[in-house]
Amino acid sequence: GAEGAANAEAEGTDTGMVNAFAMLARRETNARRTPARRAPAAAASREAPQSPLSPAASPQPQQQPHGTPPEAPFSPTVATRGGRFNAAARCHVAQRFLPTAARTVVDSRACRGYIGRFSHDGSTFVAGFQDSQIRLYDVDADWRVKKDISARSVQWTVTDVDLSPDGRALAYASINPTVRLASLADSTARVSEANITDVHENLDMLSMQQMEEGMNLGVWSCRFSSDGATLLTGTSQRSCMLYDMGAMRVRQWIYAHADDVNSVCFADEGSHIFYSASDDGTAKVWDTRTPGAQRGASLRGDPVGVLVGHAEGLTHIDSRGDGRYACTNSKDQTLKLWDTRRMGDAEEHATRCRARRWPPAGVPRFRGWDYRWMRYPGTNLRFNHPSDCSVATFRGHGVLQTLIRCYFSPAATTGQRYIYTGSHCGDVHIYDILSGRCVDKCADLHRHPVRAVSW
Repeated sequence: GAEGAANAEAEGTDTGMVNAFAMLARRETNARRTPARRAPAAAASREAPQSPLSPAASPQPQQQPHGTPPEAPFSPTVATRGGRFNAAARCHVAQRFLPTAARTVVDSRACRGYIGRFSHDGSTFVAGFQDSQIRLYDVDADWRVKKDISARSVQWTVTDVDLSPDGRALAYASINPTVRLASLADSTARVSEANITDVHENLDMLSMQQMEEGMNLGVWSCRFSSDGATLLTGTSQRSCMLYDMGAMRVRQWIYAHADDVNSVCFADEGSHIFYSASDDGTAKVWDTRTPGAQRGASLRGDPVGVLVGHAEGLTHIDSRGDGRYACTNSKDQTLKLWDTRRMGDAEEHATRCRARRWPPAGVPRFRGWDYRWMRYPGTNLRFNHPSDCSVATFRGHGVLQTLIRCYFSPAATTGQRYIYTGSHCGDVHIYDILSGRCVDKCADLHRHPVRAVSW
């Protein structure tokens, strides 16, 4: 825990500025409503190309001639009997709209911002800052601050936050073994100060006996399951923990990796399969229904598969929500797309690690390099990882100074056609999964690294 705090203390991050810029403004939608309805009719006679993300298609991205705008998969059936566009047609039109150049600064603080994400319905935006403040903004009310939470016992910064599926509670973590749960439903006050105006409930990741034995850890990532019954965490003790919200205790403690677990997420709407990403350079797939996971609360990791292909530690992982596709950011300055149907064998990977044959020959490792204050020595180096099982690799952004995150674009408006990520140079990069190109670079949004982005 002390070592994790010292490492984090040296970490440089972005300034405490929250920016909002329109993806598809109402004015733009109204102005284009007539041509948008005519466009599908003109394209209805074309043969619909099959998306590489469909189960029956090859997952390799399609390459297009330089300078040609990417074409979206389109269904000839564009409207229902009532004249409305179906979901596929709406995505076909909406996915052509990328973030505009105009931006709105909705908040500016003297400290660094580490976390930023929308609620499930998009009505609330949550931002976490280094001064132990967590702010909830009402998006529909011109980004008015509707809740200002003073976090409790924060060490260095708020490392992660997540809203419960029903929106009635917020979990926040820091570099200590306790996740706090702040209620958003019981109090109407704008200010929520821990144990003064509101009770922030403790979710202890360690038992009293473990604490008495001197064990300590920090929580880097936390995620609620879709039913809100489980909180998944990734920690500095190379472990993942499944916390039972009903019993208020850790249900399973999985020793998952050989280094810190920087990010975790559930694979789909269920609460059984989840992904973990670590500083050991791998991401792993876990299923709590496997026989090994049923043996008890403490488990030496038995993953169902491993995602191998990065040369350095992973900073973040996000799921497409279908149980098949995931994307990861890495300190080797690349972003990768994965298909879990092509994941590596976990037992074979464990055998190679025990035999000290990992990383394999041909994978560059730079001893003494620290991503927090040094440039990556292998920026111009191109190599083929002998065990790479990823679907596609995206380059152009920088993953330096902090744990920069990446996500799939929204399903409702873009069909998850894009993957977007922050960058250490203050930009936001948007990659097209179909073409493999960076289709938009929202440049000069910040003067410091952009750690968190939410679409």
